Amino acid sequence: WAKHSEWNFENKLLLLEAESHFSNYEYESAETTYLASIDSARRHKFVHEEGLAMDLLASFYNVRGKVEPANSYLEGAYSCYEKWGAFGLLKHLRGY
Repeated sequence: WAKHSEWNFENKLLLLEAESHFSNYEYESAETTYLASIDSARRHKFVHEEGLAMDLLASFYNVRGKVEPANSYLEGAYSCYEKWGAFGLLKHLRGY
C-alpha cells in the first residue's frame, strides 16, 4: 500500500521512527523526525495526525525538561484536535 500512496503513510512512518529514536535515547534524531512527521502531516492535510505528532513531541520535550517548547507544541496539538472536531479528546486532555 505504501508503494502506491506514499503520501498517505509518510507521516505515520516518520512518527514511528521518531518514537523509536526517542526510546533508544537518540534525542537529536528523534526531534528531527518528530518535526518531519509534523511537516508531512501538515502538507498532506492530516490534521489529526499532525496533532498526534505535536502531542508526542510535547511529551518528548517535557520528559527532557524543556517546558517552553513542550507547552508550545501541546497548544499546537490542541489546535489541531479542535480543527479536527475532537472536542471530547480536548475535554479529556484539559482535565474538565
